[in-house]
Amino acid sequence: EKKKMFKSKEKASINTLLYDLLNDMMSFLLNEYLHFNSQYHLINWNWKTYVENHQEGYHIHGVHPELNKAIQSKQYLYTNTK
Repeated sequence: EKKKMFKSKEKASINTLLYDLLNDMMSFLLNEYLHFNSQYHLINWNWKTYVENHQEGYHIHGVHPELNKAIQSKQYLYTNTK
């Protein structure tokens, strides 16, 4: 018999599961955002690897020289705020 990682007798509603996420998203006031710029790049990489590296961009210039050539690293903004 397979063991289940998570076991619960009660099923939570999707509203319960996503409540915190919904509250966080409501704080962004997306209707007040303006589109600033779009960039399109045709790249021959695994998209999952690209997204992961983009989200952790602080290491791109030292570890991924080819990727560093393809992005505008001087304009890359790092934030650690919510």
